[in-house]
Amino acid sequence: MKLLSIETSGSVCAIALSENESILATYSVNGHNMHDRLLAELTKRILADNKLSFDDIDAIAVSSGPGSFTGLRIGAAFAKGICFSETPKLISVPTLSAFAYAAKEFSALLGNYQICVVVPSHKDLVYYQFFNINAEALSEIFQGTIEELLKASTGQTFYCGPGAHNLPYGMKNYPYWLLNAEFIAHLGYMYYLEGHFVTAAEFVPLYIQEFVPKYEVGEFK
Repeated sequence: MKLLSIETSGSVCAIALSENESILATYSVNGHNMHDRLLAELTKRILADNKLSFDDIDAIAVSSGPGSFTGLRIGAAFAKGICFSETPKLISVPTLSAFAYAAKEFSALLGNYQICVVVPSHKDLVYYQFFNINAEALSEIFQGTIEELLKASTGQTFYCGPGAHNLPYGMKNYPYWLLNAEFIAHLGYMYYLEGHFVTAAEFVPLYIQEFVPKYEVGEFK
């Protein structure tokens, strides 16, 4: 089974190509406001370099958020366009769940009680969610400050995600993680085996917060 995975929910624009559980290739670029220019090009390149076409791909796994409104919209539109005819299949992968799934073995080795995935939102806010050591959700997704996150933490917690570096010194016990299409691929493969698909028509990213434009209509003349 060949899976193409997309990550555009943060500053990283990334594509991963995998076969069953094995990652064949990953291409990623870290930078803001580049997803619309790079996503199609990275996809074209990873398929060409592996001598494949979309006809060879069984499913597209896309990071569904939460995260950057613009990044999620770009990734969703691209994936929906490819999967419009339901070939290949479309798999929606919650971003925080993918992080937790990738971190569960390392967290267990450290003897942690739970996993907390932290992703920047905007200003001083972060998205965060708690999982058990099997990467099963213990809470809903919250949006709040680091102080609110720490108050909600109980027991020995393994913090990961690109927002973890904002935690006070001594509270984080894993290096800074950028969002990665490989994380989407690993959980996406499990969803594929479970038949966890979504149609292009019904797929909507998990925005959490409504988009607020920077400028009012008519402000510039």
